[in-house]
Amino acid sequence: MHLQKLEHRLKALQTAPLREDEKEKALFLFSSPKALEYISSEKSDGDSNATGPRSRKVFKLAFERTKLKNMKRALNEHRHKMLTDRQKRTTAAVRESTELSERRPPGDSPKWAVRIN
Repeated sequence: MHLQKLEHRLKALQTAPLREDEKEKALFLFSSPKALEYISSEKSDGDSNATGPRSRKVFKLAFERTKLKNMKRALNEHRHKMLTDRQKRTTAAVRESTELSERRPPGDSPKWAVRIN
């Protein structure tokens, strides 16, 4: 799931309405060897008896700065706009959780992306 989410963001980045400097930052981060470590943890959050895809619950990354969070949200929204009506109907709903992921920040992370305590 994480690899698929990363691939979707990289594809959306090609046509996303972001400034060039933001695109460069996103490309650097999401094409790095540690790119998957910046993807939020998630789990299925739906009823197994329901029809259609189960919704997903996405956990917050405690180390994530607002700039990275907003960039990921913009790429996700742009990707969603690129989907066909059929793809939109069959895509699982995503619910942002208030719970924190146990994931730790990757080493050597850019300051704009990660809070360092």
